[in-house]
Amino acid sequence: MALREDLRLARLETRAFLNQPQCAYQWPIGRRLGLWLTMIANVVVCERRVSTDGQALCLLGRVRPAGAAWCGFGALAYLAGCLWALAWVPWLVVAPMALGVFLCASAFRVRRRAGPSRARLSQAQAGLDSELPRRRWLSVHSLASQRRGAGAEVLGSLCQEADEAGWNLILDAGNETLARYYEAFGFVAIAEPAAMPWGEAVVRMVRPANKALAVAA
Repeated sequence: MALREDLRLARLETRAFLNQPQCAYQWPIGRRLGLWLTMIANVVVCERRVSTDGQALCLLGRVRPAGAAWCGFGALAYLAGCLWALAWVPWLVVAPMALGVFLCASAFRVRRRAGPSRARLSQAQAGLDSELPRRRWLSVHSLASQRRGAGAEVLGSLCQEADEAGWNLILDAGNETLARYYEAFGFVAIAEPAAMPWGEAVVRMVRPANKALAVAA
C-alpha cells in the first residue's frame, strides 16, 4: 500500500535526522513530531529513489505528479476539517491551528536566520549558469539510510542515472565531513562553506553531467 510505504520512509528519514544539529535547532521542543510531519510531507511530495531492500532513501527536489495531487488533497482536507470544527465544535479548531503555527514558525525562524548564508550559496550556483548551458539541474534534497552502505548504493545509482539523462546534480552537504563523502561520487564544492546558525558549515556542491566540468571552489 502506497500510504503505508510513505509512512515507513518518513520514519526512516526521521530516525536518520532526529539528532542532527539543524533539527535540534529548528525544534527546541517537539522535535520528533515536527520532524516526522515534515518528513511525511517531503516523502509524499518529492520524487525519490529507494534502495532495493528499502533501507535507504534519496529525496530529490522535484515534485512527483502523485505528490502534487496528495498535497492539494491534503490542503483541502485540512481546510474542510477546520471549517467543520469551527461550525460544530469550535474548540477543536485550536489544535490544528496550533499545529500549523508550530510547523510554520519553526521553519520561518530557521529560514530567516540562515538567509544570508543561503544567499551566498545561491550566488555561487548562479555563476555556473553560463558554464553549464542548456543542462538540466536536479537537486538532491536528502539522503538517509539505516544500513551501512545502502546510502552509497542509492547515490551511486542516482549518479549513473544523471549521467545517462544529462542532469547536473546539486546538493548542500550539511558539514565538511559529509562534503568529503560526496566528493567520492564526483561532487565538487562551488563555494566556501557557509556558517549556519545551528553551528555547522554547509557546503554547496555540484556534480556535472558526465563529470564534464571541473568546478573550483
